[in-house]
Amino acid sequence: MKRMHVLLLVTVVVGLSAVYLWSRPPEVPPVEEPEAKSVNVTLGIITYDPVATPHFDYIANRALVDVNAYAASKGYPYRFDFLSRNTANISLEMEKGVVDLSREEGVKIFLGFDSTEYMCASLSYAIHNHLILIGAPLIHHDSSALPGDVMFRVGPNLRQIDKVVASLAETMKLESALVIYRGLSWGDGIYFALSEAIGEDRVRNIRYDPKTTDYKMVIDLATSEYASLVEKYGAEHTAVIIEGTEIDELVQEAASRGELLSSQWIVLEESTDPYNIEAKLPFLPLGVTNVPLYSVQMEQLLDNGIFAELQVSYASTNPPDGDALSLIDASFRDSIWIACLSVMEANSTDAEVLKGVIPGVANEYTGASGNVFLDVNGDRSVGYGVHRFETGSWVKVGEYDAATGVVVLEK
Repeated sequence: MKRMHVLLLVTVVVGLSAVYLWSRPPEVPPVEEPEAKSVNVTLGIITYDPVATPHFDYIANRALVDVNAYAASKGYPYRFDFLSRNTANISLEMEKGVVDLSREEGVKIFLGFDSTEYMCASLSYAIHNHLILIGAPLIHHDSSALPGDVMFRVGPNLRQIDKVVASLAETMKLESALVIYRGLSWGDGIYFALSEAIGEDRVRNIRYDPKTTDYKMVIDLATSEYASLVEKYGAEHTAVIIEGTEIDELVQEAASRGELLSSQWIVLEESTDPYNIEAKLPFLPLGVTNVPLYSVQMEQLLDNGIFAELQVSYASTNPPDGDALSLIDASFRDSIWIACLSVMEANSTDAEVLKGVIPGVANEYTGASGNVFLDVNGDRSVGYGVHRFETGSWVKVGEYDAATGVVVLEK
C-alpha cells in the first residue's frame, strides 16, 4: 500500500512536471545588442617643411582632442586618428605605389599647410588617396574689427606673397615695418616682399632659432628697432609682424612696459594666443588660431552628416587621374570650405580643374591681392558667395549654387 502511495506520488509529480514543461512558453535567447561600430576617420596633415612638421602635428593633435570630444558628446560614431605626411616625398611615394590610403578603412580628412608650389601636389595627393581637403584662406579680413586692425592669416605661399604683402601695405597704409620670425620659415618671404613694397630701408627683420635663441634678446632688439622706425615714420604707419608663438609672452611684457605699442600688429598663422594677449594689451594683436579653426570646421562636417555620405560615395568611387575634385559630390560640396582656391594659379593643372568645377574663380577673380574666398559656409553673406579681397574688405563677386557647383558671377 505504501509502495502504491509512493508510486502515485511520483506519477503525480512527473505528470505535473510534464504539464508544466509542456505548457511553459519556449525560452527565447536574450537579444544581444549590436555593438556600436566606431568609424575611424584619419586626420592628415601634409607640409613640405620637415622643420615645421612637428608644430603642425601638435596643432592637429590638439584639434583631434576637441573633435573627438565633440563627436562623443553628440553621439556620433566616429573616432578621429592622425596621419602626418611630408610633401617632399609624396610624388616619389606615389610613383612607387607606397602611398595608397584609399585601401584603408574609414574616411580621411586632409589639412593642408603648404606653399603654392606644393599645393597642387598636395591636392592631387589628397584626391588620389580619397581625402577631403580642408584649409583656410590666405588672407582673412574682418571688416568689423577696430579701425586700423586687420585679421590677418598668412600661409607659406611664397610664390604669391608679394601680391599679398603689397595689398596689405596699401590697405594698412604702411610706411615701415618690423618683421620677427623663425629661421627656415616663410618670414623671409614676408620680409623681402615688404622691402619691395615699401622700400628696403623701411623694413627691419629679426630672425631667431626657437631652440637656441634668447627671447629676451629678441625683444630687446625688437624694441630698439621699433623705436628707430617710429622715430622716422611714426607709430601709426609702422607694423610689427610676428611669426611664431615662442615670443608671445615677452611681446606682452614689452607692450605692457609701453615699449612696443604699434597700432598695427600682425601675428602670423600659428599663434594660439596662450596668454590671452588680446585682452591684456592696449592694442589688438591679430591672428586666427589654427586649433579652433579646424575643430569648428570638422564639427560642421559632423553636423552636416557628411561622413555618412562619404563612406558610401568614396567606397564605390575610383576617380580617373587628373579628375580632381570630381569626388566632391554636389550633395555635400556645399559643406566643404574649398579654401585652396585662394592660392591656385591660373597656369596650374589643378587650377584649370578647379576652374572647371567652379568657373571663373581660379583665375578671373583674383583681384589686386590675388585672393578669392569661396564662402561655402555662408558666414559672410546670405547664402553662398564668392568674395574678393579689395581695399580692406571682402567684396562679394558671385553666388555659389550648391546644386550645380557653379558660381554665378554678379554683374
